[in-house]
Amino acid sequence: MEYWDICDSEGNLTGHVVPKGTAFGEGEYHLAMEAWIVSSNRQILIQRRAESCEVLGGVGPDHRADGGRRGH
Repeated sequence: MEYWDICDSEGNLTGHVVPKGTAFGEGEYHLAMEAWIVSSNRQILIQRRAESCEVLGGVGPDHRADGGRRGH
């Protein structure tokens, strides 16, 4: 099972750890990052998520313009 460290609105760890997918309370956040790989001829390299992914399995570049983010 994967766990998330919960942060406050300033990105400070609160010491609260929850299983991935747990609903957050008011003012609770988790850190995330996004990496864009750009080739030497200025193409953005992308890939589709594996079908076996627990969240958004199979989602790829043709799915959503916002990268598939869901409100949590």
